[in-house]
Amino acid sequence: MRSKRKSIEGLLRGDTLARKPVPLHAWKPEHGRDRLKVIEDDIRNLMRQVAETKFALSEEKRQHTDNTRKLLLSMIEVMDGFERLFNNINSKKDKITPQMKIWIGNFRAVCRLLNNAVASQGVSKIENLDLGFDPKWHRIAQTVVDPTKADGTIVGEEAKGYVWQTEILRKSEVAVVRNAPEGEAKTHESAASDSTASSTTEKNQEDSTDRGNRRSGTDGDDGQR
Repeated sequence: MRSKRKSIEGLLRGDTLARKPVPLHAWKPEHGRDRLKVIEDDIRNLMRQVAETKFALSEEKRQHTDNTRKLLLSMIEVMDGFERLFNNINSKKDKITPQMKIWIGNFRAVCRLLNNAVASQGVSKIENLDLGFDPKWHRIAQTVVDPTKADGTIVGEEAKGYVWQTEILRKSEVAVVRNAPEGEAKTHESAASDSTASSTTEKNQEDSTDRGNRRSGTDGDDGQR
């Protein structure tokens, strides 16, 4: 206890401990401006180094995220290829030989491993097709006319969409109902009718002109004779 008290008294007198840096609170005006500037420069350098380290870590994290995203998209494309293969196989079941069944079983095992690897990274399928088209989640691959369904109804999915954690990795490519409005349909019908009538009128005028030219030529020949 007595030694600790002596140490505190020595620090208050301005004494320094051997082989240890002088703390900022131990600086006194008589030490001079240069000593304070050195401490200030050290603090500035330390702050700059901390900022540079934070930026480097942020860039490394961003680069890692980008690389992971590209890898996951590539794996999903392979999964798409497997799905197309299995769809073709299902449409030709009657032509599958026993040896082909073994190969198909191996393909399915590899596909399951790939699905599990993607899912382990926090990737899940977009499964909200029954809610209708939403540009946040879906991309229109084609439109169809179906008066029995409301506009925006999703009637098919051409490519599955995926979410990676909280980020949309790939939107679903879907077929969407888009019926022409009644007014627009009537406008199209009217335009088509006008176009047909105009074509008929032009053809009648051309036929009348041709008949007139032929009649004039015949009259001229009779006059010469």
